[in-house]
Amino acid sequence: MDMTETAGSGDLGFAIASRSAAPGGKTSLGHALEIVRRDAGGQWRIALRREIAHAGPAGDAVATAADIAAAAKRENPGPPPARVLEGDPIESASREFQDAARDAGVDGALRAYGRNAGFILLVEGEAPMGLGAADRYWKRRAAPGAWTEREHGRSADATLGYRAGEVAAGGPRAYVQIWQFDPKVANWGLRVLLISSAVSK
Repeated sequence: MDMTETAGSGDLGFAIASRSAAPGGKTSLGHALEIVRRDAGGQWRIALRREIAHAGPAGDAVATAADIAAAAKRENPGPPPARVLEGDPIESASREFQDAARDAGVDGALRAYGRNAGFILLVEGEAPMGLGAADRYWKRRAAPGAWTEREHGRSADATLGYRAGEVAAGGPRAYVQIWQFDPKVANWGLRVLLISSAVSK
C-alpha cells in the first residue's frame, strides 16, 4: 500500500509507504507513515515519521484494495463551516476517541470515530488493516491505558490534523492519529491510527 493525501489548503499532508530491508539476509517488511508540512518557501518538510514492522499480509487482516482506492479517490470536502470550528475540534475528537477506547475498547471507539471510507490501522507486527479488520483485531485485545500527547498540528483549512505521542499498551508505544473532516456528518473522523513499538522522542 502506497498512498498520499493533502489537505485542501495544500499545507499539510501524509504518506503511507511500504518498505522492505534485508539485514543479515533476512527480509523485513513494514510500512512508514510520514506527516509532511509545506514551509514558507513552498517546500514540503517531514514533520513526523513513524514505522511499523510486520511479516506481510495474513488472512483478512490486510487493508483491502477497496479501502485503499476509497482513500486515494476521495474528493476534497472543502473547509468546515465556521460553526464547527470553535475551540479545537480535532483535539476534542481525539480526546473523545481516547476516552471511548479506554471505556469501550478500541473496537468500540473505532466504530464511533473511524472513517468508513479509507480508514487504515498500522500496528506493530501486523499488516495494514481497514476498518472491519481493525474492529476484529481490537476485539481480541485489552483497551490501552493513558494516551500522552507530545505533538499535534492541523492544516490551515482544518480539514486534516494529527495528534501524536505515547500510549500505554503493554508498555509505552508511540501513536499517531490522523483526523479528517467529514462533511456528511459535519465532524472529524479518524483516518489513520498507528501504534508502533518505538516510543517517540
